[in-house]
Amino acid sequence: MNLSAQNNTYSASSTSVTAPIELSAADFLLFLDQQIQEGDTTRNTALMMLDLRRSDRLLASADAPRARKVSNNVRQRMESVLRPLDRYTWVAPDCIWLALPALASPTVAVVSATKLLKFLEVDFLVEGSTVHMRPCIGIACYPDHALEAQELIETADFALQEARRTEMGYALYQPSTGDQARHSSTLEIELRQALQSQALHVHYQPQIDLSSGRCPSAEALVRWTRADGRAVSPALIAEIAENSGLTRSLTQFVLNTVLQKIAAFVAQGIDISISVNLSARMLSDDHLPDLVWEALQRWGVSPERLTFEVTESSIIHDIDHSIQMLQTLKALDVRLSIDDFGTGYSSLAYLQRFPLNELKIDRLFVASLLRSRGDVQIVRSVIDLAHNFDLRAVAEGVEDEQTLLLLRQLGCDMVQGFWFSRALPGEAFAVWWKTMHVVHGK
Repeated sequence: MNLSAQNNTYSASSTSVTAPIELSAADFLLFLDQQIQEGDTTRNTALMMLDLRRSDRLLASADAPRARKVSNNVRQRMESVLRPLDRYTWVAPDCIWLALPALASPTVAVVSATKLLKFLEVDFLVEGSTVHMRPCIGIACYPDHALEAQELIETADFALQEARRTEMGYALYQPSTGDQARHSSTLEIELRQALQSQALHVHYQPQIDLSSGRCPSAEALVRWTRADGRAVSPALIAEIAENSGLTRSLTQFVLNTVLQKIAAFVAQGIDISISVNLSARMLSDDHLPDLVWEALQRWGVSPERLTFEVTESSIIHDIDHSIQMLQTLKALDVRLSIDDFGTGYSSLAYLQRFPLNELKIDRLFVASLLRSRGDVQIVRSVIDLAHNFDLRAVAEGVEDEQTLLLLRQLGCDMVQGFWFSRALPGEAFAVWWKTMHVVHGK
């Protein structure tokens, strides 16, 4: 939408100092456009994008009463910092846009952002439960960073992406931020070409059963080395694919590559199942079950040899649809896993509702097991929780023997990590698997 082309104007009566400072999304956009169209270029209008990153995001998405109380507290805290002429709107339960007109400089916007963060970082106690927030703010200003409302929104979004990566919790738009966005566009073009030319590869990281010592499964990880020799991480590959509409193409490539490799492994006497990461975008794709079934049939692979890993964050975008999708996939007899468990929206509710087979304990907890009693308790609780729901507990990021022994003591079922092996190309994985099973008599 080109806001500068809007014929509507925001009502002058709405900008009086006695008017409420919370607006509908439509009125907020009109207000922002009006400030730019009528604004003085010697003064700044700041657009802030606030990502609350609230721990009750699941409840907020469902508009639960307790979550509404938290949102009301957020309003009160924000309004204690904002001026009467400032305006804001909720664009999502976790995201707020703020317009701060008539600022002397962008530095004033930064000061306001730091005040907001200070007020919002304090935990909320609602109905006996603590709600944590890790807010971050992206800031862009007219006329320094953009001359039109639409451009200002884009630059503020670039700044928010940078803010999510910084310890300060805020970022003021810099030209380099836009350069990074243009770099992302270059990567999108290169990824499209890589998919067409089959320049992507899949590696396999072994997963070890602690009760038998065998390697019954592995995780598939995408590898991409650009023409200049620089490697692109799997997480960035997935992000680029999602932003450029290549998610389905990437998923089809990985799925068919993995199933073809499973068929080849089984033919060599390697008894293995392999897990594939499934993005939020694909989880909402109604064509996914058909793609999976067709690929299974094409390569003649038993569905039990395929596991889909989904993250906690991906399943809450549309909970009801996620339930339906996972149940449909489960009906194909594939296995389902929650990846990075404990880092996002952990809830007994979805463990009861989703047809899961395993929980994967995030490497952040595993890495500090030997140093943090708190993380030991977290990992023990996750393992116990998994077993109480008849799920398998898998720990990621095992890099030393002491951590391995502790996980075995805690009752963990499966582990993966550099202590056993890095992710390997298919042929190297086959050699590793055979050698490991011969050496250990498995």
